[in-house]
Amino acid sequence: MSKRIIYMGSPAFAVPALMALVQSGHTIAAVFTQPDMPAGRGRLLTPPPVKLAATELGLPMVQARSLKDTGVQEQIARLTPDLIVVVAYAALLPTAVLKIPPAAASISTPRCCRAIAAVPPYTGPLSMASQKLV
Repeated sequence: MSKRIIYMGSPAFAVPALMALVQSGHTIAAVFTQPDMPAGRGRLLTPPPVKLAATELGLPMVQARSLKDTGVQEQIARLTPDLIVVVAYAALLPTAVLKIPPAAASISTPRCCRAIAAVPPYTGPLSMASQKLV
């Protein structure tokens, strides 16, 4: 069964998971990523790798400064996700955001990866995290 997913990620580490979700046939309602940041010696504004991937794939993309902003939370709720997949987003997710999807939120970071599989660091409301999505 296809899921309506909001994907949140920023660094290159998060791109393969986004690609896998797209290839699996799930509907990506939106991709949230960090705002462009100054990088390098010239301090040029540089987009996160996930932004580049989402743009290339033609996915709707949001660069929110803060997920604590109620306007951003309302925007997420209007997208009516079945699931929020978070891979190295680089910001804490407020409880209000975690409660938006009816099923669960799945969170993975490089720090919580083991040999092959990513293991969610928090297992409370992550009921779908152990189910295969792709």
